[in-house]
Amino acid sequence: MTSLHLSCMALAASLMSACAAAGPSEKLIVLPSDSFVTYEGRVVLTDSTASFVYPGTSIGLAFEGTAVSARLKPEAGYYSVEVDGRTVRKLSTHGTSDSLFVLADSLPEGPHSVRLTLVSEGLFVHPEFGGFELSGRPCAATDSHDLKIEFIGNSITCGYGVEAASALEHFADSTSNFGMTYAALTAKALNAAKMVVARSGIGAYRNYADNPDGSEWPMPRVYRKALISGSDAMWDFGRFRPDVVCINLGTNDLSVAGYKIDLYARAYADFVRMVRSNYPQAQIVMLTGTMLQSPQLDEQKAVLDSLCATLRSEGDSAVFRFDMEPQDMSLPMGADYHPSADTHRRMAAELTEFIRSIRR
Repeated sequence: MTSLHLSCMALAASLMSACAAAGPSEKLIVLPSDSFVTYEGRVVLTDSTASFVYPGTSIGLAFEGTAVSARLKPEAGYYSVEVDGRTVRKLSTHGTSDSLFVLADSLPEGPHSVRLTLVSEGLFVHPEFGGFELSGRPCAATDSHDLKIEFIGNSITCGYGVEAASALEHFADSTSNFGMTYAALTAKALNAAKMVVARSGIGAYRNYADNPDGSEWPMPRVYRKALISGSDAMWDFGRFRPDVVCINLGTNDLSVAGYKIDLYARAYADFVRMVRSNYPQAQIVMLTGTMLQSPQLDEQKAVLDSLCATLRSEGDSAVFRFDMEPQDMSLPMGADYHPSADTHRRMAAELTEFIRSIRR
């Protein structure tokens, strides 16, 4: 599970020798299970289909040729399309029954790369990838990342409403865009491969406006599964070993009256210990996001500060705390008062510098 960062000029010679044998003008089908296809994120894979739900999940291919298309489930989400390392557009699978989507055509002969990233949430639409259709031939990709980061979070991490014109707009898949989030921007700034486990409304013990005594499917229970829904497959934590894990949970637990701070504290502590058991060597960063305000924010900070101190006293020196600046009216806001693109850029700058400081 690696990402794809290819410089066509620098890697042209190596790609020429690493490409599958096929004529340059042949139309090839590259199946989801083909070794030339690279994934970033939680994917359930069969010979004919890759299923996924989390925003930030991406699919890449290096190739020599002039055109490439992807088979995607229609009416099932929005994707960013990167060609040769540059984002060229946001692709919608909505409004059509066709499953073949052109990603790039009329490319110059030579080595290229393409990457599709799900930028909306797939919880209710269940996105699927059915392979690439290629005018050319696939090539072996190389991984040039400097580190790996896992982001665990809620709607803030998903990019809920980040493209909305104002806070008065309500949620729509069309205005969500993970690619504009603090998580995506931080990963890019640090040249990091990423794993995203996030969905809107989820909490550490209580999902948004749910039972004050706890939800049936909070993050600690969801986290064990490969997908939120649509599959009973459990995730194999050996498939991605992050250097850094960023946990941003609590906004939904505490934002509606009636929460029980002791239940939040207990669930969060158990969850961090679960993460540590899966990733013994990772640096774990417990974040506060930008949407909570006092007094809830003060309570959350106190819980996380106390937990960090406890874990360190127990000998875990690789746990950290970081608070992102709460949002205010100094910057525009996204849908339903979620962070805007401007706020996400500020968040990314703050988190990027913090991660650099603990990696030194």
